[in-house]
Amino acid sequence: MPQLRMVGAIQPRITAGQNPPFSKSALPLMTELGGLFRRGLVSILGRRISRWPFDDRLLVWLVPDLIPAASAFHAGKGKPLVGLYNAHELSTLDLRLLERLAASLEHLQPGTISSLKRAPTGMRSRWVRLRHGKRPDNRHR
Repeated sequence: MPQLRMVGAIQPRITAGQNPPFSKSALPLMTELGGLFRRGLVSILGRRISRWPFDDRLLVWLVPDLIPAASAFHAGKGKPLVGLYNAHELSTLDLRLLERLAASLEHLQPGTISSLKRAPTGMRSRWVRLRHGKRPDNRHR
């Protein structure tokens, strides 16, 4: 099993010839948490859709029902995620995916979420709220 370690700053990575992400920046909380554990998650996400950006691979790992929509987008025949949901729906989806990803990370390696005490301040404050049963603030910094 891959070791889940936090990495530094999160930068979207799109290589030459790679499509822009289906999820774009519509899911900032999920993207931020996933980015912190990117190295360990990459091997878990597998190679089936390895040409897709990391954020999209993470999204469809968490919500396999979105594979057809993401596939259509990457084939040039579908809308990005922001074209499928309104802002409120995306915000709600982001919070649910944040919770699902946190539970998955904790299941894969117990104690992973407690390591967020070393996370950037914005993420840390959202996690403190989430761990105490409150919704994290979903505003951009």
